[in-house]
Amino acid sequence: MMDLELTPRQDALRQQLKELVTRHCPPAVARELDERGRFPHEFFAQLESAGLCGLLVPAEHGGAGAGLPELAIACEELAHASAAIAVAYGTSALSGGWAPARFGTAGQPRALAAGGRYFALAAPDEHGGTTAAAQCGENRYRLRATQLQVPGADAADQLLVVARSDAGERGGEGLSLFYVPRVSAGVRVTAVAQMGGRAVSLCEVDLDDVVVTPESLLGPLHRGGPILDQLMDAYRLVVAAASVGLAQETFESALAHARQPRNSGPPPAARQAVQHALAALHTRIEAARLLVYHAAWCAESGSDASAQVGLAKGYATAAANQAVEVGMRIAGPAANRLDCDMQRYFRDARPLETLAGSPEADKDRVAGSLGL
Repeated sequence: MMDLELTPRQDALRQQLKELVTRHCPPAVARELDERGRFPHEFFAQLESAGLCGLLVPAEHGGAGAGLPELAIACEELAHASAAIAVAYGTSALSGGWAPARFGTAGQPRALAAGGRYFALAAPDEHGGTTAAAQCGENRYRLRATQLQVPGADAADQLLVVARSDAGERGGEGLSLFYVPRVSAGVRVTAVAQMGGRAVSLCEVDLDDVVVTPESLLGPLHRGGPILDQLMDAYRLVVAAASVGLAQETFESALAHARQPRNSGPPPAARQAVQHALAALHTRIEAARLLVYHAAWCAESGSDASAQVGLAKGYATAAANQAVEVGMRIAGPAANRLDCDMQRYFRDARPLETLAGSPEADKDRVAGSLGL
């Protein structure tokens, strides 16, 4: 028998996050964070107090011991407040909890989880390219990089940096992953202006002879390619889950607009065209959610989930963008007002398509699984 219901633990997690969002990051707060381009430190403090910043940290190291399906649920729910916050939370949970638990040394998970730290990921581009290079010395590594694109780097306690440590290798070979404290000498972080997701700044990070110790290395030296592949699949899963949450929030807002009378006339929902548009959107969001949950289950089971994650991310980000297009049309002129959240949803949805890889790269992963 196939069980498509959430477990009691998963349902409790969803309800807990729903209550935290309602209480501590309602639309007015999310709108202010977006307008000011301010990182949600207070909200992350609430997540930490609730024990949710250690969601993926093993129980024996003081965390919740949850897995990728629970992370997907969490990111989906957080995206009802802000997709940018959801992605930042998921990225931190992966970089500071999931990755060291799966690939790190025995002491890394507990050491990195201490103090409710926030982690940002300096990931390479979709082709595996990175400007970061690591020079290996005796009991230390020296990192150099220019213009790494790192969301949330200005608020991070630690950066997880992917660097080429063996210049003779190409692609995924010769890569190593390092934890770098943001306050390290030689780290320069510059926030840049961006259209959407403004609660979490897009930053350029430069590393000028930043020295880190062997304890900062995640996984084996020069053999970080397979680790990076799994980490990026999990990162794409976070983006997909956040896209579903944003799509659902946009759908609910569009539904509310559709039910409001216009100029003393009937509401837009009285028209069949609007009804069908909302029905089609609801169907697409439900399908996207199932794809995300299935991809999370595949990734958690340890199988190669790259194709499933690519399918889920491509479909979910498209669903989010379809949702904002439908929502903008139904909301009408009100959607262009800055005090209307629909315009924020529109701006937040666009960057999700290219975060952690373009739609074409997502299709390439699916096509590869078909032997094409």
